[in-house]
Amino acid sequence: MGQSTIAILHPGEMGAAIGAGLAAQGHRVVWVSAGRGSATRRRAEENGLEDVGTLARAAREADIAFSVCPPHAALELAHALAACGFDGTYIDANAVSAGLPAGFHLAAADIYRRLEGFKDAAKPPAMDAVKAALLRKD
Repeated sequence: MGQSTIAILHPGEMGAAIGAGLAAQGHRVVWVSAGRGSATRRRAEENGLEDVGTLARAAREADIAFSVCPPHAALELAHALAACGFDGTYIDANAVSAGLPAGFHLAAADIYRRLEGFKDAAKPPAMDAVKAALLRKD
């Protein structure tokens, strides 16, 4: 893999460490300062991450988005990134919420991959629909 631009969303302790490792491998690693606190800024700066300011700019510039945020914010962040037109690779590295079954993220990703092969599928289902299907007890 050549040099990529990777957005770390967001550089908390884990995200900053991941970003530092990716930067050490020669990748351009960006982060979004909008709405983030001074501790996040300090971690990002200490680890050599480049501030692009907004999620919209990160969506335009990144080849890969690496999501590392609290479980309660994961779906909202994914939807916000998609709304910004992000069309790169999305890596969901969020902790699994206690309300979701083990393997939820893998199952959802597999569903989306399979849907891409169907020409009749106008668009994949909303994440809420995927979650409801996975949680259904038939």
